[in-house]
Amino acid sequence: MTVNIQALGVHVPRWRVDRQALADSWGQAGPSGSRSVANADEDTVTMALAAALDALGEDVDGVRVDAVLFATTSPVFCEGSHAAIVADALGLSPRLTLDITSTLRAGLDALRLAGELVRGGSASTVLVVAADKRELPPGSLHERNSGDGAAAVLVSDSPGILALVDSGTVVDHAAGVWRRSGQPNTQFADERFVERELLQPWLVRAAEQVALDANGVVQQDIAQAALASPLPRCVPAAATQLGLAAGSGDSGRLVGFCGVAEPFFQLIDALHGRTNNEQIVVAAAGDGGTAVLVRVTDQDNLARPIKSLKRALRRGRELSPSAYQRLRGQLPVDPVVPFASPALLRREQDGLLGPIGSRCRKCGVAGFPMRRICASCHSVDDYDSERLPRRGTLFTHTVEHLFPGPLNELIMGVVDLGEVRFYTQITDASAADCVVGTPVELVLRRLHDGAGYPHYFWKATTCEESDDND
Repeated sequence: MTVNIQALGVHVPRWRVDRQALADSWGQAGPSGSRSVANADEDTVTMALAAALDALGEDVDGVRVDAVLFATTSPVFCEGSHAAIVADALGLSPRLTLDITSTLRAGLDALRLAGELVRGGSASTVLVVAADKRELPPGSLHERNSGDGAAAVLVSDSPGILALVDSGTVVDHAAGVWRRSGQPNTQFADERFVERELLQPWLVRAAEQVALDANGVVQQDIAQAALASPLPRCVPAAATQLGLAAGSGDSGRLVGFCGVAEPFFQLIDALHGRTNNEQIVVAAAGDGGTAVLVRVTDQDNLARPIKSLKRALRRGRELSPSAYQRLRGQLPVDPVVPFASPALLRREQDGLLGPIGSRCRKCGVAGFPMRRICASCHSVDDYDSERLPRRGTLFTHTVEHLFPGPLNELIMGVVDLGEVRFYTQITDASAADCVVGTPVELVLRRLHDGAGYPHYFWKATTCEESDDND
């Protein structure tokens, strides 16, 4: 059975900190470029969902997904399913949700598993999401070279833009890159040792499993290598050893190495100028390496993921080093301890994660949250549930400057979503962006950690004019 990639989606947080400015704050020299920074209300769950929505497009309700696989090295939960939250927020009813964690090759491992599920007939369509919020030792070069981001891949037995030709994994545990349970930051052994003895060989060995023909020669129709490594110098060296060109897109310079999402960013970069039947080998290093070989099958539709990545990179906004350090907990921030009820959260979670409102059967008036009593005709328990649109316009807003938080500003907004007036927070925007009538879209974000549990809800963020034109 042919296994295909139908769609690719990405999410890169809007905030970016300049690497040189971050280095200056530590009195060090720094590389050029910037790194992406997850906002205070972003984590790997919210970033993965944003990437999934980008991959699935507007018609989420029309998509049938049999399994959701979630890959990360920076989980929100040690016990608790990330994939299940993503599935609920998308309104999916998969037969399988699974988290794959603890290794930088987890994104491609999830893609391999998705391919096997489809090839074996256990699933027709599988959604793979990969997200990381990279935490490295403060002030280190590794911190400045890393970034936060997410990617999503829709794998199916139906025709797509890419065919999944082959895949392979090299398992080789070594004390090179690790983070123990409860430890805040990823650790590296001696950089030269890790680069030359571990990461580069892992990339090459994994890629050779799928790139070489029966005579041990790189297949002639492999156009490029898309390689992911936490030490960027490994990539050109490994590509040279393979005899292939490596990508040199803007993602590494503008956002940094994004963990398990990185190989998918590199794959999208490699799609530029590709034609049907050309192949790309994609590999990620971590406790060995995993590689997949993909073949272009629909060159006319490669533009969509390319545009998505370009748009995500273009939307970056500058963040000061001190604000970054507050977001990362390196500088103190006054704590917020909200009240929370797990029972109430359980009763309302479907409507809140949806988000799902109600429409009165008698008078047709819509509302949110779901209302047993119609606000217009007062009929009782006579309504249908209805998912709210994700895009609308800003009706009004107010700014709270005394709310304790890393960015010292809380914007509350009223948004018109079709017929429904929606009250929520505005995120990833300044007060100057919040002009009446501004187009906005809903994004799932972390509202608070009441009772020690992450509470997610839909916030609004402004849409740049160029977003609608892409």
